[in-house]
Amino acid sequence: MEATTGKIVWAKNPDQRMAPASLTKVLTALIALERGDLNDKIKVGPNPPRVEGTRVYLVENEQVTLENLLYAMLLNSGNDAALAIAEHFGGSQQGFARLMNEKAAALGARNSHFVSPNGLSDPKHYTTSRDLAMIARAALQNPDFRKIVATKTRPWNGQDWQTTLINQNKLLWKYPGADGVKTGYTTEARNTLIASATRNGQSFIAVVLNEPRGSLAEQDAMALLDYGFSHFQCLRLAKKNQLVSVLQVEKDKKIELVAARDLTIVVSTGTESNPVGVLHLNSVHGPFPPGTRVGEMVFKEKGKVVGKVP
Repeated sequence: MEATTGKIVWAKNPDQRMAPASLTKVLTALIALERGDLNDKIKVGPNPPRVEGTRVYLVENEQVTLENLLYAMLLNSGNDAALAIAEHFGGSQQGFARLMNEKAAALGARNSHFVSPNGLSDPKHYTTSRDLAMIARAALQNPDFRKIVATKTRPWNGQDWQTTLINQNKLLWKYPGADGVKTGYTTEARNTLIASATRNGQSFIAVVLNEPRGSLAEQDAMALLDYGFSHFQCLRLAKKNQLVSVLQVEKDKKIELVAARDLTIVVSTGTESNPVGVLHLNSVHGPFPPGTRVGEMVFKEKGKVVGKVP
């Protein structure tokens, strides 16, 4: 997936429902960042210390900032950190799962169903590579999330455990431009990986599921990212607030029309692409305040619409 536009440039079985393992934590982090503040103090309940799998050894009644829990969850893949976050924002694991499913649906990830914040095996917990790419794309638009998943190491000073958290995503060391996102493993899901990389201002997201070994997940993700960078490029057709047209309405009065948002398209590398913008105006009668939508600019190439911007 090209990250700016969300365009998928290569896929195999993108809508096959599969177990995501710890890739689930990307959605958990996205919800927490939208609902909380990094400095929020979260009190650990009785359940997180008893959770199975990878942990950062949280202790009941320990108070930890949301920021530290996010680093523990996204770098070290702490299942206890994920559950502490879920109970804080959802009241319970079940309450947080409702928030997860609502958020996934709002993002367009409609072939998914989540029952836990950490991705431990459950037949009712599933998603697809397409849905995970959508979720990762949304998360990467949050600067705090981007900073965390691009971090290689971070000190951890918990009540019962002091260590250095090491990001389990080895592509941060191996792949030029790598800046995220998350690894996962359970016996059921096998090895899973969401990888992202940015080069020359262009970003791609790769998702691989059900890999027999972590090294193969890395190889496949790098091959996908290589394919994106070598075969596609972004073309910006409009920039938010860019002046696109001036209407002369009276001898001494004019109206400046600006783009309401950025508009970028993905084209094959090396192709001559020069879309032409045509202004389509609504029937509007002034005076009207700044920000009034008066129509749209429609970009076409060879008679085909390639993008529109209000």
